[in-house]
Amino acid sequence: NVAFENGKTHFEAFNLGLDKSTSSISLDSIAFYPSVDRDAFMATKQYQSNYIELYSGPIKVKGIDFEQLKKDTAFSATKITVSNIHFLDYKDKNALL
Repeated sequence: NVAFENGKTHFEAFNLGLDKSTSSISLDSIAFYPSVDRDAFMATKQYQSNYIELYSGPIKVKGIDFEQLKKDTAFSATKITVSNIHFLDYKDKNALL
């Protein structure tokens, strides 16, 4: 598992697998969300802001060009399959524009 948190954002990738022979990556799931709950997040915002959460089921990425990744930050793959996406985007429309 891979986890990253910087005080604002939390990210986790579960059961990450890499297969260089087939140029593919697989994950059981990912989770991406702010480190604080929605009410605490919105309380710190003077202007309209988006509170975003993203969760997924299995992810498969095929045809990754690993040699290109060594030379550049561009990511290239021939096929990405994501199952069971849950995407939440909350915006307080009462805040100032």
